[in-house]
Amino acid sequence: MPKDPAFLFYYQDFICGTRFLTNEEVGIYVRLLCIQADKGFITKKDMINICQSYVKDTFLKDKFLQDEKGNFYNKRLQEEIKKRASYCESRRNNRLNKKSSEMTYVPHMEN
Repeated sequence: MPKDPAFLFYYQDFICGTRFLTNEEVGIYVRLLCIQADKGFITKKDMINICQSYVKDTFLKDKFLQDEKGNFYNKRLQEEIKKRASYCESRRNNRLNKKSSEMTYVPHMEN
């Protein structure tokens, strides 16, 4: 199955969560989210490359966690990607079953 090319973007949450960031920091943040959506994680090398310098005291420490391998990820984005995958899978299963009694439903991804 091909990689999902999209994730839900909750603009009000984004505006609230980035209101004290500079425009440059917002750009960095969006780029990091896109890399995570594409790769599933962000390596330290990617983090340094995108941020030009990795400083733990920046806004990034509040937005990204590190896993046991040292890769970075945004917890909210990870949850949204999983919710979208579950929803899409339930739709796919319903198309295959085609019997209303066997239909499953995962609530729409809206919070």
